[in-house]
Amino acid sequence: MTTPRERTIALLRARELLQHMSVLQDTVNTAALRSKAAGVLRHYPDDGMIKAIAGESKWLETRDDAAGLSPLTKKVSLPAIPSSIDDPHPSFLDDFRQREIESLRARIRAGKLVTDAEFQRRLGLSEARLRRLVVNGSVFAIDVDGLRYFPALLAEGHYNRKRLFSVCRLLVPAPTVVRLHYLTSRRGNLGGLTPLECLNDDERYKLLRRMSWAEAIEWHRTTITAYAGQHNFEPANVAPAYRGAEELDPRENVWQRSLATLRHHGFTGVAAPYERLNEATIFVAQSKAGLGEPIDGARLYFTLDGGYATVTVERFQSEANDNIKVKVDGNETVEEAMRAIFSDLLNRGLR
Repeated sequence: MTTPRERTIALLRARELLQHMSVLQDTVNTAALRSKAAGVLRHYPDDGMIKAIAGESKWLETRDDAAGLSPLTKKVSLPAIPSSIDDPHPSFLDDFRQREIESLRARIRAGKLVTDAEFQRRLGLSEARLRRLVVNGSVFAIDVDGLRYFPALLAEGHYNRKRLFSVCRLLVPAPTVVRLHYLTSRRGNLGGLTPLECLNDDERYKLLRRMSWAEAIEWHRTTITAYAGQHNFEPANVAPAYRGAEELDPRENVWQRSLATLRHHGFTGVAAPYERLNEATIFVAQSKAGLGEPIDGARLYFTLDGGYATVTVERFQSEANDNIKVKVDGNETVEEAMRAIFSDLLNRGLR
């Protein structure tokens, strides 16, 4: 995922674009407008988060002294681009992916990406041993034109291989191309060194492990949304009573991630104070950077009755269901009730 600074810059640019669109007249330079929009998307391709912010944030409205409060997002009819004018950004993502493929093909020609057989030979591994290393994330392969290639640097002898494989395991949540780029690029938080250059120094390696973990979790976000009442799916016509998200390692227990999301209040979509609800439905989802649609993790329905919360838990990945009772005070807000429920599920060892 993008860094907090990049997100801030992208949102400011999006706000500027919306302001520009709010004062558009009938005569529009469409090519210039599309260029500005493409510039925003280039820096923030995660359209799912943009939609979430646009749906919940109040800063998309601005004060106009003459006309009172007016939304920035007015409906504007844009004329079609004349066929004689070239669109400067016809398909930015397609162009980006094509350049990425060409770069990977160049790495293959240069011997920086090698086949399974060559990688096995360099490391002296059996096929079964290589398979185990791939499964636990110690090494990784990149798909190029339907074939699997391994970074040759993972087999080079002048790096501390044990430490290198350990860093690779930390990076597992990130896409494989991102892992390769991370290992070989200079990082400001590593003093201008590449991660590979930090492997043989004890202090730098300790710092590298912390920074690698932070890099990996930016690619995944856990989201919690709660609605009053009972719902099979997230309702489109009901405002959430609670919404929050946090970048967390997807390999952690879902209830541990849920508690961390409540604790950190990251990307909060509904501000405190929170409601007290006698019954509510909670949706826990996992989002991956660049993908607008989240992956459903769990749905929980609870009712408060005296000193207990009766909870029905449905986990989608394991297809497991549980019905539990959780001790509560009876006066909890929806956030406090969720914290008690998630803590109980974690203590029970449920996944």
